[in-house]
Amino acid sequence: MKYCSRLEQAARIYDIGNIIICSDVYEKDEKLSFEEFEIVKEHTRAGYDILIAQNFLTTDIAAVISAEHHEWWNGGGYPRCLKEKQIDISAAIVAVADTVGALYRERPGRKAWEYKKILDYIKTRSKIQFNPDVVEVFLINQKIIGEILRTDLEAIENKWYE
Repeated sequence: MKYCSRLEQAARIYDIGNIIICSDVYEKDEKLSFEEFEIVKEHTRAGYDILIAQNFLTTDIAAVISAEHHEWWNGGGYPRCLKEKQIDISAAIVAVADTVGALYRERPGRKAWEYKKILDYIKTRSKIQFNPDVVEVFLINQKIIGEILRTDLEAIENKWYE
């Protein structure tokens, strides 16, 4: 199976570790307490453990993505404070996609962002939070990504996860 197909399939399940977060914390409107954020951070390890125990073709990539999608280019992320090329490229790609998707959707306590604001945010986080090569490819493709985002969110999810 080609890498892009495996990445696409892995992107469907990388955040499975969120099942360990109780709904009171996951859907909270206010800023999380230190203790609550520590619970949220555990979803990366839980997802890795769940996925690595499986024996499917894409679970190896999904497990790595789960473990590393909150690592930052500058080492400021979690859970292991990896930086730069220590972060798997699949996780770096999904980190940008995950952030764009999260910001574009309304969340408890926060309205959805306009696409222009998301673009500006991603640009400013290059070499801080995000792999600059991934950001460059994202920006090259920003028009088509924006067109996809402007369609119905359910259609986006169905297309993204088909």
